[in-house]
Amino acid sequence: MLLKVEGGVLKLFHIEAGEKWTLKWSTPVATGTYKRIVLGIHTSDDASTGWVKAYYNGAEVTSFSGRTWDDLGNDTRWGTYGAEVTNKRVINWIDGLKVGTSYADVA
Repeated sequence: MLLKVEGGVLKLFHIEAGEKWTLKWSTPVATGTYKRIVLGIHTSDDASTGWVKAYYNGAEVTSFSGRTWDDLGNDTRWGTYGAEVTNKRVINWIDGLKVGTSYADVA
């Protein structure tokens, strides 16, 4: 999964084997505002048993099945990468990262 802001739109992509990017959800976002994002991910290298649920500001916005575990490595990363705007500073505030086994654990 990849969350990315492009042109003022927050996008959630599922990246499949062979670098096939599929947009699963998007919404406009304004700079200088806080958002709450929860990703429920059942990891599996089998597309029929892996799944993702995404929540935005407390509401479920998408769910889908797919491969969610890669045998080449699975690195969780947070930051700003590949920014489109090169003449401005990009700040990515992340607070309260949580990992759990249920939505209640992380909400």
